[in-house]
Amino acid sequence: MRSILAFLIPHAFAQLNPHLIPPNGLIAGQQDCNFITGEMHFHCIPLYVAYLIQLVFSFIGTIALLVIIWSGYELAISSLAGGDSSKAKGRLRYAIMGFVVSILAYFIVNLIIEAVT
Repeated sequence: MRSILAFLIPHAFAQLNPHLIPPNGLIAGQQDCNFITGEMHFHCIPLYVAYLIQLVFSFIGTIALLVIIWSGYELAISSLAGGDSSKAKGRLRYAIMGFVVSILAYFIVNLIIEAVT
């Protein structure tokens, strides 16, 4: 199991962009919102907040996906071994609900940010 997690975790986090400042310095590809040159305007604030929110929801989605995989593994092992699978079922149910809530929250926040900008 550790080899599976050792494989999944780096690949899952490689999908994220873990930088609080985009690597190229530009927010949303706009030249007037540049961290490298220091050229920032007031309209850059919602774009940066949207960037941070995308980063946070990507992290939440990755964690939820890892919990779903872990719970599925526990559920499969407990059903094969004839053990109690109620904890794994509950964890899987809540992980899926958390994943769905995080996706919906991302879309709602993205909609609000687009309406503000």
